Amino acid sequence: MSGDEVLVLLFSVGVGGAGLLYWYRPILLSPIVERVARERVALIAAPPVALALIFAVIVTAGSFDVRGDPRYLLLYTVLGAVWIFVASQIMHGFNISFRDDALERRNPAAVIVVVCAMLAHAAIYAGANIGDGPGWWCVLPPR
Repeated sequence: MSGDEVLVLLFSVGVGGAGLLYWYRPILLSPIVERVARERVALIAAPPVALALIFAVIVTAGSFDVRGDPRYLLLYTVLGAVWIFVASQIMHGFNISFRDDALERRNPAAVIVVVCAMLAHAAIYAGANIGDGPGWWCVLPPR
């Protein structure tokens, strides 16, 4: 791995970790979620399912040099975590908040929208990783 790839990996681990905290903290600490078990399960399962989708695509259809190197698999998967958590923050611009709408207001339609948006962004990112390319910078711009 080159120096810039190590920096991207470290940045991605930090931002992805912050995204995990931001996502799971309200789900696990909210007293309201006890009454909405299905919605809670969907919100808890969405990030691991999205990351599994990303990993599956990268390991099967990614660049030949990425598929065989665990370091690059880690880099691109963690970078995918950043992508999906940043996308979940962008949803606030559309007035959809997983914490406010899905958890506190117990709106099952909001849960569906939030989970589907996360999976859609995972598919977008995974699709950007299909095939051979020159490096990590090619998968970040929107396609």
